[in-house]
Amino acid sequence: EAHEAFSRAFRQMFKMSPTQYRAANQPLNGSPVRVHYRPDGRIQKFNPWKKETLSMKAEIIEFQPAKVAFVRHVGPYDQCGKAWEKLCSWAGPKGYFQPGVRFIGLCYDDPDVTPPDKIRYDACITVDEKCKPDGPIGIQTIAGGLYARTTHEGSYKKLSQTYAALCGRWIPQNGYEIRSLPGFEVYLNDPNSTPEDELLTDVHVPV
Repeated sequence: EAHEAFSRAFRQMFKMSPTQYRAANQPLNGSPVRVHYRPDGRIQKFNPWKKETLSMKAEIIEFQPAKVAFVRHVGPYDQCGKAWEKLCSWAGPKGYFQPGVRFIGLCYDDPDVTPPDKIRYDACITVDEKCKPDGPIGIQTIAGGLYARTTHEGSYKKLSQTYAALCGRWIPQNGYEIRSLPGFEVYLNDPNSTPEDELLTDVHVPV
């Protein structure tokens, strides 16, 4: 809330002041195009002001608050398997795998900004109002309200591309702003029995 506190937190995180960061990231020749170097060496260009027709199919929905049981994972998103194993080994014997249960990943941090060892992710399943915390299993409510939603088809490894298109283009081009809440993913089929290119994931971003 205070400029001084923001500057201290920014310097602690990025090892430079906001002014230095802004100067170091000025687009060449006044162009708004940003060039990102990916871990695999490929170059990804993104122009947030470019007007284009998006092939992405997305919509704004009203999401009702959902009570979930969860296990927290801290670390890279692609290493969250143990959190799911712990959650499912608890939920199965208790009979929570009923028709209509939703498997949800609550995503708090942007891996392009947050260090890999500090990324937070909650593996969640929807539960009834009677469910209580149980040891490592926590209980929380995913906030309701308006969300931009699109369906990602294929490998979880490519989810970042869907987020980039939804957050960087579709949401602002349709006149919305992202709320300061975590987004989440609803997994529509089982990765243990579904071919990777047939996986379906509903991506939700609060607006």
